[in-house]
Formats: sequence, structure tokens, C-alpha cells
Amino acid sequence: METPVLLLVDDEPNILKTLQRLFFDEDYEIHTAAGGREALEMIDRGLRPTVIISDQRMPGMSGAEFLAEARKKAPDSIRIVLTGYADIAAAVDAINLGGVYRYIVKPWNDDDLRLAVRDGIKRYNLENENRILTRELRQANKDLETLNQELDVLVQVRTAELQKKVRELQGRDEIQQLLLAIHPLEDLLDKVLEVITTVTSVEGGVFLFLNDTQDDLQVVCERRFFKEDFSGRDQEILERALHCALSCTAHGHACRGPGKWPHLYFFPLVKGGVRYGVLALRLQKGRELSEEETASINGFASQALIGIGDAKVHEHLDDIDSSLDDVLQELRFD
Repeated sequence: METPVLLLVDDEPNILKTLQRLFFDEDYEIHTAAGGREALEMIDRGLRPTVIISDQRMPGMSGAEFLAEARKKAPDSIRIVLTGYADIAAAVDAINLGGVYRYIVKPWNDDDLRLAVRDGIKRYNLENENRILTRELRQANKDLETLNQELDVLVQVRTAELQKKVRELQGRDEIQQLLLAIHPLEDLLDKVLEVITTVTSVEGGVFLFLNDTQDDLQVVCERRFFKEDFSGRDQEILERALHCALSCTAHGHACRGPGKWPHLYFFPLVKGGVRYGVLALRLQKGRELSEEETASINGFASQALIGIGDAKVHEHLDDIDSSLDDVLQELRFD
């Protein structure tokens, strides 16, 4: 605990010396001032008294006036006024104006004055501890409020992540149900795009299939991709998409659009070494796919590839059926 600071204020040097001797054996830091103005200047320079003892009757500025000003500059200090019997009314003014803790009638009793100062120091320490505890409590409440806000945000984020994961699993299940039933390939691919645009930050997408010569793209299924038809009205975009499609299918990994199309992403559609095409996706400008979203899209692309592969098998079966029909027709003529 810090050493208590006493500020003794009186215009009579002999009284100041008497007060100093009275507290000489106490563990106090003692300062003296010959009047209220001088004492206020000391406070202005940074002195923070634990206890102020001031005479009431002083020239220029009374004790009541001084203590009222001291209360404004050092509000935590404990203030004691010394007064004569004839100045009891002035002592009451000091109590009312200066927030005086005690008034001591002159001539004082040394033991009473020592006790008053000790009680004042105890009160100062108690009030100071209360102030510290109050500040700590306010800070703790503030920290708790901040923590609750952070927890609310965290709960919201985690809830959103869980809801997103649930939607993703539901989407996978819906796609799987389509794979288990007989549906046109376009229905399956449209469902894949629907799920992707629902559970990721993707705004739109399009499935582009490579033709047999591997140098052209065909739009198979589109969902909110471009305002204009992707396949014909913007040849530059189409050529860029073809270049990215060939590049990413050759390397087997997703890539971003070049140049002024960094918001485009291309996912290869490759199965069993066969390049079927590319899944092109669009994000808002300035956005990027997270690793988690990229992994999810790769999973959806894998499901789409199952349907694409099945569709290719059916095409070959149709060719075989046609060939058998031709053979049987020839046999009939024979």
C-alpha cells in the first residue's frame, strides 16, 4: 500500500511546525502550504493528498473556500478543517461546500487529531478499493458483454455452417435419388447446379461438354450463368472457357478464369481417363471459393460424372441396338 500523503495548510508557520512534529513519527509523506492558493497550486502540479488538514481562518481565502476548490481538483482526498469556537458556523460551511470529513476545534487534542487522520486514511483506502473494484467490475461486465457478443456471433456462424452442411447432405441425397432412377441427363445436371448455387457462394453455373474432336464446347445445362447465351453471343468468353476447360481437364484440377474473368472457376469432368468437358461456375466479383466449398463442388462434379458416364453407356447401347436391328433386317431379306 502506498505511503499516505498529508497536506497541511495554515498561514501561521508555528502551527505548521506543530502539526509536522505531531505526525513526525507516523509513516506519512508530509507537505505544507502557507495558504489556500499555494496549496491549490501544489495540487495543480500533481500532488494528490490522501488527507488535507486546513485552518479555517486564513487571509485571502478561507478554509471553507479552499477546501471547496480542493474538492474539485482532488475529489478523492479526505478533508479536515481546524476551527475555533467562534468559527463553528464557518466550519459548517466548510462541511457543506468542501465535503469536509471532520472538523477539529482548536486548540485540538493531539490524540484526537492523530485518530482523525488515521480514520481518514482508512476511509480513503476503503473508498479507493471500492473505486478499483467498481472499475474492475465494470471492465468485467464489459468483457462479459463482449464475450457474449462473440459467442452469439460464433453460435450464429456455427449454426449457419451446420445448416449449410445439412443442405449439402440433402442436396447430395437428392442427386443420388436422381442417379438411382431413370431421368434425362439435363434433369440431373440442373439439380447439381441447383444444389451448388444453394450450398456455396456460387451465383450460377453451366455444364460444357467437349465434342468428339475436343476443340469445341457444347452447353448442356445452364443455371443463371450469363445474361446472354454462353454458347454463342460472347465468342471471347467461349474461347477462354474452352481454353480453361482443356487446360483443367488435362491437368485434372480446378482453375480460375484468366484475365478479366477471375470470378469464373472451371472444374474438369474427367472419368476413367476420358475428358467429357468442364463445369464452369461464376462467383460475385471479389469473392473466392474456400477450400471447403471447392471440396464440396468436386464431390458434386463426381456425382454428375456418374450420370454423364451412364448417359454415354446408354448412347452406346442405343448404337448396339441399332446395329442388331440392321443385322436382323438383313437376315429377314435373306
